[in-house]
Amino acid sequence: MKLNNRAKAFLICGILFIIATIIIFVIANDNGMNSYKWIGLTFMLCVEFILFGGLILIEMLANKSEQIITRAGNGTVLVIYFAVSFLVSLVFLNMQNTKIFLIIQIILLVMLVILETVLIVAGKSIYNNNKKVLEGVSTVKEMINSLDTINVDENYKKQIDKIKEDLKYSDVSMAVPSDNDIMENILCLEKEFLKDEMDDDSIKAIINSIEMLIKRRKIQVKNNKLGGM
Repeated sequence: MKLNNRAKAFLICGILFIIATIIIFVIANDNGMNSYKWIGLTFMLCVEFILFGGLILIEMLANKSEQIITRAGNGTVLVIYFAVSFLVSLVFLNMQNTKIFLIIQIILLVMLVILETVLIVAGKSIYNNNKKVLEGVSTVKEMINSLDTINVDENYKKQIDKIKEDLKYSDVSMAVPSDNDIMENILCLEKEFLKDEMDDDSIKAIINSIEMLIKRRKIQVKNNKLGGM
């Protein structure tokens, strides 16, 4: 997957951050390394990798999830984890208690995974719900616009206006299968009104069909909502 500019910036910053950490660690420990220092350095580098790798992953997921939750929520959790875990690693260099250090790091990592997973799932769920609403709004708006363009005979104006009102105030939280049928009937209705000699029976049948389909649409939306609970 192609990285956007923000992801590329995080990648460059991550590489520089890791290199800087290694250089600073080497300079600060010119008297030699022991096992505790190697463990501390290893976890510091892992934490930095998790931070910048996570930020890059967030950028890759942001376009297909709710961006406020994904960027602000997941990003904040990553930064807090980085700060706490990095600080614990620094403290460990002086405490040199491997058992306690590993327990704390494992707890922090598990908490990170849980929070990140919850936020990612929530972000995707909200994104999908918003997408459904936009599709529903767009579909119903297209129906109403199509009805507005029809040169309706005066005898049918009230019925067409009622259909437009029913569509306007219907539940547009999602698109449903009946939408395609309604649109097809609207196109058929338009063709009937364009004929030199209107077929009243056909027009009435199409109008009745649209009214029935709008009622079916309400049921389908309701059932889909109940099924998603």
